[in-house]
Amino acid sequence: MRFVLLIFAAFLMAGCRHAEPVSEFDTDRQHRVDLLDPREHHTSRDGVLRVMGPADAVSMDEQAWAYHWRTYSTMGPLLSTNWPLPRRDYGNTGEMKFHLLLLEFDAGGLLIRKHVWSAIESSAGLPATRDVLEQWHTPPTSSPATSPVLPSRNP
Repeated sequence: MRFVLLIFAAFLMAGCRHAEPVSEFDTDRQHRVDLLDPREHHTSRDGVLRVMGPADAVSMDEQAWAYHWRTYSTMGPLLSTNWPLPRRDYGNTGEMKFHLLLLEFDAGGLLIRKHVWSAIESSAGLPATRDVLEQWHTPPTSSPATSPVLPSRNP
């Protein structure tokens, strides 16, 4: 009996949070990010362009790129208040998240730094993709001791 309860509890907990892309664009973008698997000092700018396509935002010096997508986090199917409705009928059971894949390249086009920035969308809005990119990107002329601070949002 304990074993059955343990299995049932594990099943419930496994579905506690589920993040699903919001649209076909977001599904495609998240899939491309997974395919890309960017690795510092290995991934080239051309390789990123082949997998991801043109960036959503590019820094002024063109050394940093950003790609965005959105997901909707819901409770697992057994714990969700909208189950068994299709997942697109979200109701008030979760939160919308905005994600940015931030990539920085050296002058030769090799990835030197990456970061995934996420924020919960709210009525207060989100900073512009370009603003987040520019704050994260440290141009080569900047001092390495001073690191820019990203806007404070819920990760």
